[in-house]
Amino acid sequence: LLVYISILEEQGKYTTALEVLSGKLGSLLVIEVDRLKLQ
Repeated sequence: LLVYISILEEQGKYTTALEVLSGKLGSLLVIEVDRLKLQ
């Protein structure tokens, strides 16, 4: 999941990355620090 988010960030697709984090996949990031860092 972190790799996918990183790819989206590299492509400049920050909105899509935030949508993923806000959705069900985002709940897989159990470490809140990682989630906040990506936002």
